[in-house]
Amino acid sequence: MSREQSSALSLGLFDTDYTDGFAIQIPGETYPRIHITANGKVKTGDGTVPPTEISGGGTFGTTAGTYAEGNDSRITGSAQKAQNLADLASAATARTNLGLGTAATTAASAYATAAQGATADAAAQKAQNLADLASAATARTNLGLGTAAVAASTDFLASSATLPWRRRVDIPAYSKPSTVSGTYTLVYAAEFSASRGASANTNDQSWTWADLPLSAGTWVADVYFRGLTSGGIATLTVTGSSGVTADTYTASTTTNSLVTTSSFTIGTSGYKDLVVTNATKNAASSNYALNINAIILRRTGA
Repeated sequence: MSREQSSALSLGLFDTDYTDGFAIQIPGETYPRIHITANGKVKTGDGTVPPTEISGGGTFGTTAGTYAEGNDSRITGSAQKAQNLADLASAATARTNLGLGTAATTAASAYATAAQGATADAAAQKAQNLADLASAATARTNLGLGTAAVAASTDFLASSATLPWRRRVDIPAYSKPSTVSGTYTLVYAAEFSASRGASANTNDQSWTWADLPLSAGTWVADVYFRGLTSGGIATLTVTGSSGVTADTYTASTTTNSLVTTSSFTIGTSGYKDLVVTNATKNAASSNYALNINAIILRRTGA
């Protein structure tokens, strides 16, 4: 191909090394000062050596060493910072790629603060069934429970229990009966109804009143009886204690007589049996008869 020349510059398409584009060469110089290739690369030089490529020139494409065009999918498909990730194809996939868990999409209010966490750590857990309380005793006090709350059910009579031969009464202090001499402090008593009197005429009899709720301590028995010339001696024995006696012999028949036994000791509180027998008698008595109207067990000391 031909090229145009002037006194200052040579412009045109070259037949030799620069026929693939447009070159500008100063007359007398060996190489062009500027060479624009057919694929858009721009090369410059000083005319003494072949021009070299400068920044800004190059081939458009998607491989290394090429330049991206404005409609390149890498540009049109890129996230823009102004969108603040709103232009992502899938926020869920992005969270997965970041390794985020399901908590990432919940509100902070769904979780405890540090202070709330400390409170939760100190809270009683229902799975512990109150075993993790700092003080069970203090908890009972706060609930207004009394000492009966920690007692066994066997320490009390069931609501369905019947007491045909006895009745238990908790008796406050009151003035002593005229029939009792000396100091009288009735702390606790178990009483048998007069309608259930024990009566016998032979010395092989035994009566048992079972499961009397009695406290530990020292006790006496007040025995109310009908005095007879044939009256025998009643021996009273409470479970775990030594027997005490009440002589029911009288020189003539009497009614509602009272004799108080000597003291006996009950070692532990609980349900006790009272057994009355008539194995002995007063030497002056003609028989072993017992006609007892009532027995009151009276606690006299701890």
